[in-house]
Parts: sequence; structure tokens; C-alpha cells
Amino acid sequence: MLFRSQRVHFAWITNNGTLSEVSIVASHEIVESCTDPEGSAVLGDPGTCSGGGWCEIGDVCQGTDGSVNGASVQSYWSESDKACKVFDYPAYTFPFTGTQFSGSVAANSSHQWFTFNWPAWWQTVWSVTPTTVNASSSQLTCTVNVQRPSGAYITYWITVTNQTNVAVNFNARYAVLGAWNTST
Repeated sequence: MLFRSQRVHFAWITNNGTLSEVSIVASHEIVESCTDPEGSAVLGDPGTCSGGGWCEIGDVCQGTDGSVNGASVQSYWSESDKACKVFDYPAYTFPFTGTQFSGSVAANSSHQWFTFNWPAWWQTVWSVTPTTVNASSSQLTCTVNVQRPSGAYITYWITVTNQTNVAVNFNARYAVLGAWNTST
């Protein structure tokens, strides 16, 4: 089926035949297509790039290359940093653990907490550890529900149940095991 008068975004990419040049040029075009596909939102001052005033965030930083996981990439303009930056993402060493919060649950009851803005691509597991003396971890349980308020972040709703006859203090602990493989 042929569609007439339909606008399509595209990039014309040239290179010198080396793999590093291909990845530099591709990274330049990808960041521009993600941030300004029409080429009209970010206009640089005349002379800031070879575009004569039409400077997208990659154009301003042309020639300032870097490396991400061994691949050559071009930096792009960061308005918040007022500089050309190479975005190394994600820059985490997995696994890592920590305590997110501490709480207390009354005898024979449940209480719910939430923690938000966790990256959706992290494989995260939760546990609760009693800090009250003589409290058994088998008598303190947690269930975790996940809410995805946006495409990038997750909110965890953690319900802690105390099955003892006394109030129990605890630490809510997380373990981020790695990043989800989004290519499958």
C-alpha cells in the first residue's frame, strides 16, 4: 500500500569505512533523532557549528568523541552541564545491595510502604530483615507489588506482615542483580 504525503524521518549517514567512524556518525544521528527529529528545536548560534545556525545537539559537539563500553561515540551537548558530554549508560557495577528504609510493624498486622523512581531495567529483589532482638525472619514476611508510572521507572509497593505477638522493627533491603536484557 502506498501512502502519499506522509512525512518520514530519516538520516543520511556517510563514513570513511572504519567501524569507529560508523559508530561515531551513528551515535551523532541517533541522539539527534531522539531529541529533535524535526531539526527545528535546538538551533545553535551562527558559527557554533558548520550548520550556519542550524545546530542540533550533536552538531555543536562534532569532533569531540569518546568511548562507551569500547565503542567509539560522539559527545552531544548537555544543556544542564553546559558542555559536550559522552553519556555512559548504564554505568553500574552489578550486583549491588543496600537498605532502602527501616520501619516497624505492630503485632499480628501488616503495613505497606512504597519507594519510587527505580530504573525499570534493573532486576531488583526485596527482603525484610528484623532488627528487633529475638524476632524470627520466618515470622516477618513481605510481598512486593510493582507499579510502572512511566516507561523508564518503577514504583515498588512493599507490604510487610508481622506474624508475632510483639511489634517488630526491620530493614527493607534491596539487591540489584543486573539489568534486564531488553533485546529479547
